[in-house]
Amino acid sequence: MDEVAIYYRKDPSWMAKTPLNPPVEHSPYSLVEVFHEEIANVAIIANVPEWQDYYFRKLQNIERGDLPEKLGIRSMMHGDIITLIGKSERRAWQCEMIGWREIRPEWLVNGDLPHPSPALVSLNAKET
Repeated sequence: MDEVAIYYRKDPSWMAKTPLNPPVEHSPYSLVEVFHEEIANVAIIANVPEWQDYYFRKLQNIERGDLPEKLGIRSMMHGDIITLIGKSERRAWQCEMIGWREIRPEWLVNGDLPHPSPALVSLNAKET
């Protein structure tokens, strides 16, 4: 099975310096995995233009009981990263102010993926 994984930045200090242009995070230690999902085939989802927006909407805390509230995390925002990891390819996109930008961070190329958030152990846990 292939997977979609979503990574949030641990340190939002970049927003004070370059709020419209977040840097590409080349260290897996500056990110935390907040969500992952197995999918049947990366090639199928990668060719659908709206697939990133589907996950963006899924990770918005709009109504009580939405996924971020259940996971104890914030909503997905500008600068966060979504990845597709398949048997033959690894691709990543960074959430921009409008749309998505494909990136190629070193940690993805090397397979040194960020660690899951401790909050994912339990749906009742709160992110610290």
